[in-house]
Amino acid sequence: MNPGLVTDKNRQTVLSPLVLPLAFFVLSVVVIFSMWNTARENRIRNLEFETAVTAEQIKHRLEAWVDSRTAILQHMGSSLELLSNQGDADKFRLEANRTLDLYPGFQALNFIDENWVIRIVVPLTGNEAALDKDLHNHPESGVGIAIQQSLDSDKIYRSPLIHLLQGKPGFATYFPMH
Repeated sequence: MNPGLVTDKNRQTVLSPLVLPLAFFVLSVVVIFSMWNTARENRIRNLEFETAVTAEQIKHRLEAWVDSRTAILQHMGSSLELLSNQGDADKFRLEANRTLDLYPGFQALNFIDENWVIRIVVPLTGNEAALDKDLHNHPESGVGIAIQQSLDSDKIYRSPLIHLLQGKPGFATYFPMH
């Protein structure tokens, strides 16, 4: 037999001991990859679930916070009379300052006259841009809609998320005072 000649029998003899370990290796790689991928998908599902639960909790807490602040404004508004003279303006400023001291989180409390002009802003510092602005001319249409709904229903209405006149994003709540 020629030593340089490879026969089927020689090939089988060389490959036979490699087939079983190679098959085991490939199978192991496939199983490990499948387990890793399943674990990864489970982690993603768990993270998505935890994120959804956390978002729902934040939503409820934020809604409760906004609702409590809205109730505070409604109480404040119903306890004040229509501002018609300087004494009433002082009363509004006093009540607004008390409210802000007790319940932080408001950008400002404004008094808007019957012509939709902001006449009083508490606190004035940082909110000067809103003073004496006619809300008929507010660039966000949601402001006019919320004011009109408030006047028509005699209830509190909130604007959608808008750019406030102070330049920051937020929303405004309107309560008619008679």
